[in-house]
Amino acid sequence: MRRTAGLAVGAVILLAAAAGTGLASHRAFVKLSVPAQKVEVGLTLTGSHGSGDLPTQNLTVKVADTLAGSASMATINTYASGDVVFAWPCSPGSCPWAIRVYAGSDLWTRGGIHYQTLADVLWVPPAQSQPTPIRAVMPGPSGNTGPGTVVGLGSVWGNIGVTNPKAITGGSSREAHIISESDFSAVERAVLTEAINDANQAMRVKAAGMGYALIGGPSIIETSSDAVGDETQTFTITITASMNAVGFSDIAARALIRKAVLARVRSDQQLTPDSIETDYKIDKLTPEGGVTVTADGVGFVIPKVATRWLQSRIATMDLVRARVELKHDVPGAAVQIQVWPDGITRLPAIAGNIAFQIEVLPAPA
Repeated sequence: MRRTAGLAVGAVILLAAAAGTGLASHRAFVKLSVPAQKVEVGLTLTGSHGSGDLPTQNLTVKVADTLAGSASMATINTYASGDVVFAWPCSPGSCPWAIRVYAGSDLWTRGGIHYQTLADVLWVPPAQSQPTPIRAVMPGPSGNTGPGTVVGLGSVWGNIGVTNPKAITGGSSREAHIISESDFSAVERAVLTEAINDANQAMRVKAAGMGYALIGGPSIIETSSDAVGDETQTFTITITASMNAVGFSDIAARALIRKAVLARVRSDQQLTPDSIETDYKIDKLTPEGGVTVTADGVGFVIPKVATRWLQSRIATMDLVRARVELKHDVPGAAVQIQVWPDGITRLPAIAGNIAFQIEVLPAPA
């Protein structure tokens, strides 16, 4: 009898062990696909020196850039010039009381070289006039002529005589490097662009970690070694660009935006792993450092999912009921359940044998 009883007790132990092995191998995998919801905020931030949402500071930079240019080859012409005297041949008592020849009057030589008077002249015959300056109409050496060769005063001046007591000289033509308008402008545009770019870069460096806006446009001062029309092979242009801006902490601005987004997250929600998107633009600023900023923030949330509580809640439930309950507890979620071994239609009794995966779906457009 004792031996038989011992065998019976051993059988009970073996059966219990077998039952325990079945519970341990009964496992489930639950996947909840939850669409995210967008949380958006818009806010206005203000600041000034040492106060407001965004304490500000004034930023100033100044850079100077110099570029060299080459002058183009050009022809330099000079005009021949000299003096003439006028006379009116007459006998005493028959001479007009005074004669005037106006500036711009045309004079010529027998060879067809023309000149213009550069000033009015008034004299009383029979005396000759005072020397009157003239200049060749055409530039270059063709205007040079010897003494006594200027003989004509147009065809409307009657008996007025004219001559040049001395040679008319100074007319010349030669090739030289002359700064043209296009030479100067090309270098000016290039150095201006470079100076503004360098000033912007200097401002970005100075405002590292800050949001900022320029107060007006850049201030430009230009100097050059030579001017348009000067004779030189090379020249330089220097542009000094100055910029003033109002700046504030970028980190502080974005922290305020994130804080505003977090304030919109309900207690039954949690943020997705996506970062909160922040953006802002400066609407108004003053030279004294006042600033008004329009800001926007976007975050994404899903319902809070207490997986341990859900494990205990659905343990031993049949699969159909478990899906219904999970959709009720996690609104909007799509539910997938896999159970091992195959063919079992209930969830494990051991809550720890139910594994959860939370999949975050993109927010609806």
